Amino acid sequence: MKAIRIMSLLALVFILCTAFCPLTSAHRVYVREQVKEMQIKAWYGGGYPMAYADVTIYANSTSGEELYLKGKTDKEGMYYFTPKLGVSGYRVVVEATGHRAEKEFDLAGGSQET
Repeated sequence: MKAIRIMSLLALVFILCTAFCPLTSAHRVYVREQVKEMQIKAWYGGGYPMAYADVTIYANSTSGEELYLKGKTDKEGMYYFTPKLGVSGYRVVVEATGHRAEKEFDLAGGSQET
């Protein structure tokens, strides 16, 4: 008799728990990568930054290479730019006081120094 009461009480607790628990719903989840800003760092062989150096950025696409941006590095040798929509390859040229560095990179596959 006591066992029947305990089983009935457990069944009632189970029914109440399932009735008042929120329903779970499965839904899709999406993930997308987004590159908002590219950082270019330029420095001399001794490790000193190429402050206020001229920067020229070329965008590489299926139609060829075209000038995308021109600017200058900051005092830390940094230059920031927003990638062009639909372009994944770039060639960056940094020049200052007779020094020049050039680098090609592909956002999908890495970089290559020239």
